[in-house]
Amino acid sequence: MGLDRKISLPDFVKTIKNMDTSKLDMIELGWQEVNRYDDPSGRRFRPTRFRDLYRQQFRTWRTLDLCSGIGVESFDLSSLTDEKECADIITDYGTAEHVEKELGQYNCWVNKHNMLKVGGLVINALPLAGKWKGHCRWYYTPDFFLTLSNMVMK
Repeated sequence: MGLDRKISLPDFVKTIKNMDTSKLDMIELGWQEVNRYDDPSGRRFRPTRFRDLYRQQFRTWRTLDLCSGIGVESFDLSSLTDEKECADIITDYGTAEHVEKELGQYNCWVNKHNMLKVGGLVINALPLAGKWKGHCRWYYTPDFFLTLSNMVMK
């Protein structure tokens, strides 16, 4: 899963801006690193862990990654979990595309669905087909997410 992946945060910040996150349970897939800008010009930045910026705002915050670390739970998205409805928000900033094998991909998306509470939100920031060639085995299309959304809503 996504150790040391650098991500941008505008969509996440916009999404949680008007939420009372103190009552929400958050799952971060992959131990993500973000660039935190230290000056108004946006030219200088330092890497920071995503959870270190936002975890205090949530009731609970779990970081799940294939590799464990301090405060990181070892978790393999390619294997089905028994966990159900344990997160209000799940973020996947570049993790699912690294899950190998077809069955692993299926299990990854089933896990996200099952771990999400009813009415919850999954934020996926994954490479689109035709972008970032050679990055991973799996690429997604807007149609993939539309089809997935329609399947879940039934």
